[in-house]
Amino acid sequence: MITSCRANTLAALILIDFQLVMATTLCTLLATTRNEMSKKTDTKHLKLRGNIWWYQRRVPKHLINHYPDQSFIQVSLDTGDIREARKKRAIINGELESKSLRTTTKTEGQRFWELVREMERDRKNHP
Repeated sequence: MITSCRANTLAALILIDFQLVMATTLCTLLATTRNEMSKKTDTKHLKLRGNIWWYQRRVPKHLINHYPDQSFIQVSLDTGDIREARKKRAIINGELESKSLRTTTKTEGQRFWELVREMERDRKNHP
């Protein structure tokens, strides 16, 4: 037989456990909701004009040579669906990153050949 003191303690523990479970569930639910909300509002570099989504952003400084006389990159994504627009935005961002890497690689390659030429000159001048 459970004494009333033990019963009260058990009831208090059950209540605390229930509150802990509810608090954990609420935190998880809020985090999931925030994550879903951020997915719903993820429109970076996307503009809705009429019913069509457009990709729009400033030309990155390291790619100005690829876009002369332009301060913005603007591309129609030919879709009214935000999910499809996000996929197309990811593709365009990937292409820009690829251009960036190719530009960097060329610069590093040019530096490499300059160093090779300098070493050859040093070898000739200082045998």
